Amino acid sequence: MMGDNRNDSQDARTWGFTPQDHIVGKPVFIWMSWNGIKNPRWERFFSVVHGSGKRVSYLIPFLVVLFGWFGFSAWRKRRDA
Repeated sequence: MMGDNRNDSQDARTWGFTPQDHIVGKPVFIWMSWNGIKNPRWERFFSVVHGSGKRVSYLIPFLVVLFGWFGFSAWRKRRDA
């Protein structure tokens, strides 16, 4: 188990492994997933884990919305100038 602040957190690297009976929650959202240092697992980025255990990735819709937002912002700035 790892905390949010990876470089300065008190997590399993400091105090050891967490016994399985102490884990109360379950994963819901996978923000990023890496296999080693230089190998991103793109199919797992921005994915949601459902009760059946199957992941559904929202990376492509997220990128579409992100580029749409930047495009709209650029268009609005150009229109107002």
